[in-house]
Amino acid sequence: MARLGPSPALSAVFFGRVATATLPHQTTKIARRLTAPVLTSVFKQPLMDSLDKKYYSIAEVSELTGLPHSTLRFWESEFPDVVKPRRNAGRTRFYTPRDIEGIRMLQYLLKERGLKLDAARAEMARNRSGVSRRFEAVERLRAIRSTLLELRDALADRQKKE
Repeated sequence: MARLGPSPALSAVFFGRVATATLPHQTTKIARRLTAPVLTSVFKQPLMDSLDKKYYSIAEVSELTGLPHSTLRFWESEFPDVVKPRRNAGRTRFYTPRDIEGIRMLQYLLKERGLKLDAARAEMARNRSGVSRRFEAVERLRAIRSTLLELRDALADRQKKE
């Protein structure tokens, strides 16, 4: 399967109303279950709605984003206005869906666009809604591309069988 971009963990596969972050080797198995109405849901569903739990542990966020725990903790200290997980009495971090969206936006700015920390901080302070819109557009395009690639592969497999 072709790699979908610089950050494979951000590729999203949409199942009606639920989006899950997957790794490239998982998308082949999962995408076989996709149907045509999926394309309309890609345009309507913001990624934040796909997170169904109220709180996520650092391990779950790490798995969703493909980032190591140390990076999540570092970004928490560098971007306290974007990522501010709650803590319980034992000091365990609990991330909200809003925190996860902030992490994904930071990942987009720092890892994909290649901005330095200061530039990403300035961009988030200056135009957070613009960054959010661009990030969501890129995510939707990735999902559409993934769906189209899977449909193309399914058609090729079907033609080989005939």
